[in-house]
Amino acid sequence: MAERLKAFLKDVSTLRAQQSAEQLARMDRLKAMTPEQLVRLPRPELQGLTDRQYAEIVRYVAPEHRLPEPQAVSVGKPTSWTGLRWIAIPTAARAAMLGVLTGLLVLFVSLAVGPALDWWHYRTPPVRSVQASTWPPCQRLSGWVDGCTYVPMRDMAWDRAASLLEMPEAELRQANQHIGPAYIPAQTTLVVWRHRGQLN
Repeated sequence: MAERLKAFLKDVSTLRAQQSAEQLARMDRLKAMTPEQLVRLPRPELQGLTDRQYAEIVRYVAPEHRLPEPQAVSVGKPTSWTGLRWIAIPTAARAAMLGVLTGLLVLFVSLAVGPALDWWHYRTPPVRSVQASTWPPCQRLSGWVDGCTYVPMRDMAWDRAASLLEMPEAELRQANQHIGPAYIPAQTTLVVWRHRGQLN
């Protein structure tokens, strides 16, 4: 591990030295130009320069033209390990990590929103009409829904529905005497009433 770190640090220092040499050569080439040549340079050639480097080139090429001194920006120097960690993680890996974290956050919020809304609605006992056909639909079967109707897409066993609703099967059957005793057929209206609220 220590050997790999040593080789990595050597590669980083070599790369920095090469970049510094290339930057110096580029600066020398730009300083040797005439004002006319500098003005005709394509924009990408100058985009990599800092304000300070550009001002230095202009001072060499056109000494009579004075640019204002760029403002010095004080940036805290990162610790060596922080810098190494940042260099060691490729951009694609950083993007993937951010994508995974964002995905986990979205997943957590999407999983939490449904139960939170159910809990919010469950806090107040419902007041419903005696006619269950006017009741609002249940979005899903859970222990938090009450005073609503649910239409299953496929046949459902009584014990399965009672388990999802977290209520006694006998109580669920009592509220749904219009459904046969064997199972809950698909597209049948299932009434969810926990006797917490009030019927008008």
